[in-house]
Amino acid sequence: MDKTIFLIFLLILAILLFPLGGSVEVFSSDAPQNLSCDFLSPLVSSLDLAKELGGQYLNKISGNLKELKSILLINQKKIVVSLSQQTLYLMEGDKIVALFPTLTGARGMGTPPGHYTVLSKYRSVTMEGQIGTPLEYRVENVPWVLFFIDRTYAIHGNYWKPLNFFGKDPSFTGSHGCVGLTPEDAKKVYDWAEVGTEIIIQE
Repeated sequence: MDKTIFLIFLLILAILLFPLGGSVEVFSSDAPQNLSCDFLSPLVSSLDLAKELGGQYLNKISGNLKELKSILLINQKKIVVSLSQQTLYLMEGDKIVALFPTLTGARGMGTPPGHYTVLSKYRSVTMEGQIGTPLEYRVENVPWVLFFIDRTYAIHGNYWKPLNFFGKDPSFTGSHGCVGLTPEDAKKVYDWAEVGTEIIIQE
């Protein structure tokens, strides 16, 4: 960027000096009275070039500002999951913009408290494995998935649990450790959050 500014400065300086012959004598009484306007042609061309370079520079600045704004927007968004309240909050800065009842890890398979970020997003995945229990599982077409620990823990839609399980004590009816939402709520969270959005899971 600094190099571009310097080149534009040199170009404008050359424009100012070249048509005048590098001297103020052109304004003296010895200057010809019938000056030709031909010298304006290179001046206009130089000004067009300066305008083009300036426009390119401004476009680059504008692009960088948009990228910075996007980064800042991600950084001020966060998902907060309260394990004790079985509630997921969407926050922008210090403002809660939405909240949803959730279903977290059952006894012996608790959802791990801590600070995370959205690592990846998937509209639908098959989940299978064994987490903290000899019970193996396989669930196909799990919708609206936001992974936050490898491909092990995620926020996702949960279509196989009754609606009255969400927002309740998960001791006996909870998940294998993921943060479950109704499919409708999970889509809202999926659409709102970006990869890199902060996730805070607290007791």
